[in-house]
Amino acid sequence: MESGWQARCVLCGWDEAIGPDLFAPTVAHGEAFVRDYPASPIATEVLWLVAEAHETAWSLSKAQPGDEYIQPARYLLDAPRHRERAIALYEQLLRREPEGPRRSTTINRLRRLKLDVDTNYHRYWCVWD
Repeated sequence: MESGWQARCVLCGWDEAIGPDLFAPTVAHGEAFVRDYPASPIATEVLWLVAEAHETAWSLSKAQPGDEYIQPARYLLDAPRHRERAIALYEQLLRREPEGPRRSTTINRLRRLKLDVDTNYHRYWCVWD
């Protein structure tokens, strides 16, 4: 899940079946896992990855027009839903997150999400030349 459900690294940098949008399978599989196994000892960590995947999808919509790699128009329609879900998940997760680097980093990114200012967080998107 941390690698966006890529089974292998191919020369072009991503799996043809998924394309560069690794956030899509991460959200789908992660949400399904938490729905099916809410009491799992890894459910919280899965939700962190899902939140990051939603943030990635939203952030892609914020790329500058003419970006050499990202086509923001591809992501605009679903961006509000991804932003709302990322905010909700981060707020939920921060209630239980102890002080530390993940908490501090997430608080900063959450502030930007709430202001609708790009975080430039693209963990679940693959660029290749």
